Amino acid sequence: MTVPTPAQTVMIALDLAEIATRADTIATTLTTAADDLRRCVDDLHWSGEGRVGAEHRTTEERRQMRTLAAAFGELAAGCRTGQEAMAPALSKLKSGLAWLRDNSFAVAEDWTVSDTFNYTAAHDETNDQRIRRQLADLQSSRANEAANQTVALRQTAIDFGRADDACAQAVRKAVADIGTLAPDSAGLGPRVADRDLADFRGGDATPEQIARLRAATQLTDEQLADLRGGRPVELTQGRFDYLRELMRDLDGSSIESIAQLGDALPTEDQRTVRAGIADALQLMSNPLIGTGGGADSARVADRGGMDQVPEQVRTLLTEKPFGTGNSTPRAGVSGGVITVPRLNDFTTFTDLLGRGNSALGQGTDIDRGLLKQAAEIAGGHERTRIGSNPFSDNPTPTELADRLLARAGGDIAAVHDFRTGQGMGVTVTPGGVYNAESHYGSVLDHDWQEYDSGITKLVAAVGAPA
Repeated sequence: MTVPTPAQTVMIALDLAEIATRADTIATTLTTAADDLRRCVDDLHWSGEGRVGAEHRTTEERRQMRTLAAAFGELAAGCRTGQEAMAPALSKLKSGLAWLRDNSFAVAEDWTVSDTFNYTAAHDETNDQRIRRQLADLQSSRANEAANQTVALRQTAIDFGRADDACAQAVRKAVADIGTLAPDSAGLGPRVADRDLADFRGGDATPEQIARLRAATQLTDEQLADLRGGRPVELTQGRFDYLRELMRDLDGSSIESIAQLGDALPTEDQRTVRAGIADALQLMSNPLIGTGGGADSARVADRGGMDQVPEQVRTLLTEKPFGTGNSTPRAGVSGGVITVPRLNDFTTFTDLLGRGNSALGQGTDIDRGLLKQAAEIAGGHERTRIGSNPFSDNPTPTELADRLLARAGGDIAAVHDFRTGQGMGVTVTPGGVYNAESHYGSVLDHDWQEYDSGITKLVAAVGAPA
């Protein structure tokens, strides 16, 4: 927190209300333009694929304009709140300084008030003891006044500093969002993604870069509703290219290094980057997320899916997840024990997904892969018992399978496909075949013991309308 000095205070000219008014005007203009854009398309007398394409693009552009208008609205609100909080404190400080200096008090830069009246000279000018006693009383009274003013001014300066910091934080966020969302400066694309990821990793990311990741991975309430309803969601080409390039830049990175992105940033920025990466993974793994192909109707639209996620995520979700460990039966246990070579990757990856927006986990190939791997770990081999080293702190494969089901079991569309086999071909390696009956049976037949949160969640999703 920055507390202003008296010298700084007298120089402050606070006029945030003017900025708020201008920001409100821009927000209103953008909102009106967005509505006009929609009406223009509605009024066109045409039909067919051209109209559908125009409507799709208009919907996305209108959404972006409204989002930008909301950011200007936040800027106006931040300035207005700051003005309301700081103006009374600033007025009190300035009037206090003026009164004190007019009445022979000095105010130091740390807001310490001292009495500058020349009592010695006044004392020497009279031999009247009554006047001298009055001077002594006056000195004592003014000393109390100086002490009280010191306390009051310091507290007011602190209050002003806190309000200033809060206002600055709100304004910085709004300005960063505006810089990210404004069409001329958004600059979403592969090269921007390359720079952003490098700075997320190195701890040099600016507020603008963090805001860009947040904006690129957020969906509107309407778009989230479309995902829940199994309807496609269209992104701008630049936004899709930005997210896709993030995924390609992560090819070759380990699951652990992906999860550690943003670790070198301040705590709050760490959370934002981690959530953004988790959301980017879910978005880019979702076949319902795509583009309209651009103004040229010959351009093929892009869409998300398993082929869009980083290499190590793809292999984690498609390759056989377990191997045979100790094949020697133990006392009272038939069969051997399976091992999960990438157990740490599974736990790290599910933790990473948990940092993001759970509402994006609807219809994603990541969730399809998690369900399939959970079934294979639970099923293991018909003559093999699930287990692990009893002296290890790592979760047993049963615990791990439960964790995977708990993470993906709320994805109603993925659970539906897990049961029916529809769309599950992406969860196997080339040449492999997904057997819905076998995989679904594996989770139903498995003895989950006390680890039943995942299967409970999955069964609840089975009963939900797909």
